[in-house]
Amino acid sequence: MTFGVVLLAGIIVLYILALLSIYNSPDFFEIFKNFSTIIGTGFTTIIAFYFGSRGSQSAFENTKKSSPVETTKNRTIPSVLKTKPFSNAENIHINTDICAKFNESMEATSINKTTFTIVNSKNNEPVDGEISLIEKNTKALFKTSNLTYSAKYIATIESEVTDIEGNPMMQDKIWVFTTGDKEQSTQTP
Repeated sequence: MTFGVVLLAGIIVLYILALLSIYNSPDFFEIFKNFSTIIGTGFTTIIAFYFGSRGSQSAFENTKKSSPVETTKNRTIPSVLKTKPFSNAENIHINTDICAKFNESMEATSINKTTFTIVNSKNNEPVDGEISLIEKNTKALFKTSNLTYSAKYIATIESEVTDIEGNPMMQDKIWVFTTGDKEQSTQTP
């Protein structure tokens, strides 16, 4: 847009110069002198404004690009995408590993026996097991051999678990599954 204004001003000046050469009179010369002062001042103001605003705009953009706050802080909220077994699954084999798949890499120290628990719903007795993170810390694995036949279990991952940037989940992830009896246990680990 600014280029168009500059081009228009140049065309006007050339037109006036052409008129001046055709009508060489003292009155016209005085009008042209005043008009050229106005045009020159306006032209200078436009150029100064254009380059001045471009310079401050570039400085602002460079400051914004190099800001460490914007480039280093991850604002993604971690969440559980899927679980194994899935919620309300039945006839689960007693040797099945319990897993939770996250949407991003998690902080390994935040996922432990107090933040990832499995409880027998009949007596609220916690299940003992080993917890680890796999698949680039995006999957929490609860390995246990302490599940029993025909029991309902509640798995919970507390909202205080965090991703590698320290962002916690918004809420607890809770799912329920039931193991099969000795003959019905169809799903293999």
